[in-house]
Amino acid sequence: MPEMDFLLNEKPSQWPGNILAVMLYPNDNLKRRQWLTASKARYWRDHQDKVSLPEEPEKLKEIIKFLADAPPFDKLFDQKAFNQGIIASEKLYTILEIDRSGIPPSAAKAEYLIDKDGLKSRSGKKIPSSQRSIQQAWKEYHSVAHLWAAYRIYHYLFSDDHFPLNSPKIFLSVSEFFRRHGERITPTNQTTPYLDPSTTWKPPENFKLGEININIPELSEDGLDLVDEYLDSIR
Repeated sequence: MPEMDFLLNEKPSQWPGNILAVMLYPNDNLKRRQWLTASKARYWRDHQDKVSLPEEPEKLKEIIKFLADAPPFDKLFDQKAFNQGIIASEKLYTILEIDRSGIPPSAAKAEYLIDKDGLKSRSGKKIPSSQRSIQQAWKEYHSVAHLWAAYRIYHYLFSDDHFPLNSPKIFLSVSEFFRRHGERITPTNQTTPYLDPSTTWKPPENFKLGEININIPELSEDGLDLVDEYLDSIR
């Protein structure tokens, strides 16, 4: 399983950037490194009076290497990656809601509900959420869907100026709640749970986190009606 080894090897001040890099590029180590290096370079540029570049030649060579090959920062920080992460988190959350309602969950049910309900960002902007786009987002971001679920929870709980990763240990405790439950539920007639433990990102075993429990609600009446509508459509 992919582990966030940087939680043991990097300073706590580096954790938020590393976590976000995993969330944006769970399957692309090169882009993760490029994004981190570009982010650090921008920070050094904007805080020259407070911080200085590393003096070690090897570290400077590594920085130059990744910056030389990296695309422009606005291309690395892609809104599409955010949207796909949010879609994957919504699918995971909807699966948990269906399960909480005592209904056998399935990817198809969750996709149908999201497609019919629509999906918007916190700012109210519509996010494309057809069943096809949901499936594509899940394919790319299922391994970090629990992290994006924690990200969305934070945005609903806190003000606009509170960045979720400013409290990385609490953030990871929330994401671990979603990971545990996603790894607990297995689709009918399958052996692998929705969040596959062999591919889902997680902190190292010896990285201590507090345990947080979140009350996942049952589906609303409208949600239950949509489940019935879906079941009628496949009969």
